[in-house]
Amino acid sequence: MPDLHDTSPQSRRIAAIALGKRGGEGSVAALRAALETEEVGWVRPSMILALGRIGGDEARAALAEIEARSESEAEALRKARDRVSGPATGFGWRAVTNVFASVPVGLEDVAIAEAREHGIEATVVRRGTIALSKRPAALRCIYDVRILIAEGAAGAFAETVRKAEVRWREWITSASDILPYRFSLENARITKQEFNDLLRLARETFSLQGLTDSPSSYAAMLRVEADDGATRIWLVPTFESDERFTYRVADVGASINPVVGACLARLVRRGDEGLVVDPTCGSGTLLIERAMLDRGTMLAGIDISPTAIRAAVGNVIAAGLAARIAARQGDGGDPITWPDRCEEVLANLPFGLRTEDRNLDGLYRRIVGNIARTLAPGGRALLYTAHAKTLVALLRRTTKVKVTEERRVESGGLQVGVWILERR
Repeated sequence: MPDLHDTSPQSRRIAAIALGKRGGEGSVAALRAALETEEVGWVRPSMILALGRIGGDEARAALAEIEARSESEAEALRKARDRVSGPATGFGWRAVTNVFASVPVGLEDVAIAEAREHGIEATVVRRGTIALSKRPAALRCIYDVRILIAEGAAGAFAETVRKAEVRWREWITSASDILPYRFSLENARITKQEFNDLLRLARETFSLQGLTDSPSSYAAMLRVEADDGATRIWLVPTFESDERFTYRVADVGASINPVVGACLARLVRRGDEGLVVDPTCGSGTLLIERAMLDRGTMLAGIDISPTAIRAAVGNVIAAGLAARIAARQGDGGDPITWPDRCEEVLANLPFGLRTEDRNLDGLYRRIVGNIARTLAPGGRALLYTAHAKTLVALLRRTTKVKVTEERRVESGGLQVGVWILERR
């Protein structure tokens, strides 16, 4: 095991990193003692970062006593102190109008409809972004609320940062009059050195406006987003906890994003009562989001995985919807697992291979067959999958249902198809 006082600088650096990960009694004192004698400039930053990783009052006190000897050491010290500073608190919203929201690409119209139901005027700005007449309180079909800080030419990152004016005190209250932020660059491929230069410029620019770079303890994101047409800088406040999806106490692989799920639930909605079936319910997100829209609906979830059913039951109970949602293990392609009649079907179909079916064709065929057999006249089914080729070919051969709408949605970096069906 490397030692903090080994004759090899590399071994001392490795020892510091390992101690930072392990922590434990005496670790802060050991690192503090090592720093008193360490003279190698590229070893000292690792020791400082290790103190930050250990955290706690003792590490905080040790970091407060350190004076940086170099630029790299100053950067390590800044990161370590930020890490032990604790969560950002004491922030709140002022009465804010004319904000933006990021929403699922391909579902902008659904997010707008929800906003208007809450008395908020909304319009599409571009793919994945809508404008809102005022800050929303609890819309389920948006990812975040954001404010546009600056806009420049495509690829003009430095120029856009330089001209940015963050009038955050008009939108946010702060007990300390300082807004800690985390800086990010999205949809752009630049070198690490170019990013570091841009981050340095951002720190210089925004510190004069009462903001401080604090990647471990921040109250807002400063996001530089790039696309083919422009460079934009957004202020995305994060100090307000998101309570919308706290029912998700358990999860399974390939679960749908709850914001996307909330949008899909609105797309399939045909009335305020009736039976809704999800034949591949996973952890139950679609069922819960649909149940929240109308109190008169009853819902049934099916999944072949016992792990998924345990997750779904836990989430349903956490949402307080156990009286209306029943989830049970079974094969969603088996007719025996389905009710004789349903008003809606809402399914995030599996994209990959299933052990039982060996391929998706059989599963999709049987689920669509169950929809054609049980969907009531005037009923509606929504199928969500990235395996478009299989589903499209199947729907063309199915005579009892018709496709009334088709769209493409972006979620998690994937293009996923949405098909809405009705009985012929």
